[in-house]
Amino acid sequence: FIYRRQSDSFICPEGEELKRRNFNKKRQQFEYMSSMKTCG
Repeated sequence: FIYRRQSDSFICPEGEELKRRNFNKKRQQFEYMSSMKTCG
C-alpha cells in the first residue's frame, strides 16, 4: 500500500484508492476503506 499525502488516501496493490472513512476511538486511528471487489 502506498500513502498519498496530498489526498490523504492509500493506493492498494490493485491500484485502487482507499479513502479515509472513520476514526476508531478505541484504537485511536483513522480507518481507510475501499470496495472489497477491487482491493479485497
